[in-house]
Amino acid sequence: FPAKLRGARWTRDVDPAASPLRLYRNGEPLLATTAPTPADLLSYGDPQLTLGARLEGGKPTDPLTGTLEEVRIWRTVRTREQILDNLFTRLRGDKQDLLGYWTFDRDSTAATTTSVRDEGLRGNNLAFSTKRPRILLSTAPVSTDTAQVRSALADVRTPFHDTVSGAPAASEYADLQFDSKGETRGVLKRCYGFVRDGRWHLVTGYKVGDLTTEWVGQAQFDPQLMGYIEGAPPVPSENLTGKPDGFLGASSVEFTEADQVVHSLSASKTRSTN
Repeated sequence: FPAKLRGARWTRDVDPAASPLRLYRNGEPLLATTAPTPADLLSYGDPQLTLGARLEGGKPTDPLTGTLEEVRIWRTVRTREQILDNLFTRLRGDKQDLLGYWTFDRDSTAATTTSVRDEGLRGNNLAFSTKRPRILLSTAPVSTDTAQVRSALADVRTPFHDTVSGAPAASEYADLQFDSKGETRGVLKRCYGFVRDGRWHLVTGYKVGDLTTEWVGQAQFDPQLMGYIEGAPPVPSENLTGKPDGFLGASSVEFTEADQVVHSLSASKTRSTN
């Protein structure tokens, strides 16, 4: 798939330690070591952006032996948590820093198509080489849910699938995380709980979508204080403005003592709560 990449500019870093290369497999970091370059790779070939092969003299060489499910190229550093958030699913939002995003879906797999569609925002479509790649049913754990959830329609098994001992439970929660620049981001995530082999398992971190992070001010209206206070109770300063006759009686304390207590007990087949 040769193409011209728009929106990117190569910048040489004079400090080789400032731009390390980190490799992850299934979200886990791998130990990277420096190895001698094979003789057949000393000459990179034509200036290019290719997937599945290498252009040499305008012709594809060294074809990939394997399959591609999805390829993403970012212009910013991705944290490990951001990689894990979208590891087993298609991207949801967060595409402004994408240089290229090829999912090999929809129009890209049609028999009459002439290019692989870029699902990002820059339109970096990839043209096919002379020999078109073969389209296969993917067995990669990429779907619309976490990797442990098996699609009943696709009926494709992956190493992440297993049998549970009972009905699983699911819940969604908000997560505040930091990107590589130290800026905060809000993310809605989903977790699953299930029992397998007599042990409880909790799977967290599946990203449902982005959340808008907003700062909520501390302005208080009709503040109420509960408990014993020695002296006048404090009142937020924003509530003590524009009173020409002073602030005498601006705050007060009221004590209420309950004269009865109600205890309730509810029960079901699975649990009891007091």
